[in-house]
Formats: sequence, structure tokens, C-alpha cells
Amino acid sequence: MEPHRPPDDGSASFNPPRESRSIAIVQAAVLDAVTSITHGRSPYLIRVRVARGACVAAAVAAAAHRSLVLLYPDQRPALDDLYARALADLRPGPARDAGAAIGEVVASAVLALRAQDGSEAASSVPTSAGPRGWVPTPPGFRPALEPGWGRVTPFLLRAGSELLPPPPPALGSRRYERDLREIAAV
Repeated sequence: MEPHRPPDDGSASFNPPRESRSIAIVQAAVLDAVTSITHGRSPYLIRVRVARGACVAAAVAAAAHRSLVLLYPDQRPALDDLYARALADLRPGPARDAGAAIGEVVASAVLALRAQDGSEAASSVPTSAGPRGWVPTPPGFRPALEPGWGRVTPFLLRAGSELLPPPPPALGSRRYERDLREIAAV
């Protein structure tokens, strides 16, 4: 899986689509680690068979750590430190070790599933000043942010198209003209 990298176009490193994907991956791994131990709700992807008494806190810490270090490798020293401190707060032994192992396994499975989700596919938006075209907006006039993100495999939907709105009215139609006048009046 490719790590998250800020864009090279000079824009800010915070990228809402990519950050939301990272958050979802971490939380899916944590969910599956917890449900593997507690036999609670349905997992996102995988329920691992575990030894009785595995430590939930260790599983959560390990699932989050493994996911985050693969998504943000440049942050590994800080993440390793936080992980070590989280484990240090737990009683050493088989329960902690089993929980940590579960967290590692489920995080690896979720990351493997999402590795080919289309989030790394490059796409661009042609700029055009005409109707249905896209032009950069002030104040930054930056390029479109992740224009192909709609083709990334969703986490819970069958397809992203399930939530698409209807198409806009046809150019030159009565509804188009009415909507254009309404917007112009505002």
C-alpha cells in the first residue's frame, strides 16, 4: 500500500478525501480487532479467532499503530513512541501479546483490502470557462482536489454511484434557463 503523501503542487498537506480514507482504515481495523475479541457487532472485514482473555486495549493500540505507520511512514518515530507507551500501561503477558497480535492481523487485512481501492489513481480535470467546465476559484486558484475520488471503492456502499444526484437540466432547457435566472438574481 502506498503511504499517504502530500500533493506536489504546492497546496496544503491536509487533504480531506485522503485523511477521511485514512481515518476510515484505522477505525475499520480497530473495529475488527475489538469485535474479534468481544464477539460483538459485525466486523467490517474480518473476525479473527482469538484465545480467551485477549486484551482489547492492546488490540486497539496495535490495530491503530499498524495502520497509521503504513499510512504515514514519516510519522513512525512518534507513532512507535505512542504505541510503546500504550502497551506499557497494560500488564505484560499472554493477554496483552494476544491482543496486540490480533490488532496486527486485522490491520494488515484491512490495509490489504484497501491497497487497490483506486485512491492512488491519478486523474485531472480539464479547465474550461464554458458551461459544465471547471475553473480554479479564488483566493488560491489551486487545481481541483482529487477529481477522480468518486471512483475510489467506497467503504460501505456497493458503489459510489448509489449517492449520485440526478443530472443537471439540459443546457438551454426551460428548467436550465429558470435556474440560471434564479441564481443570477441572488
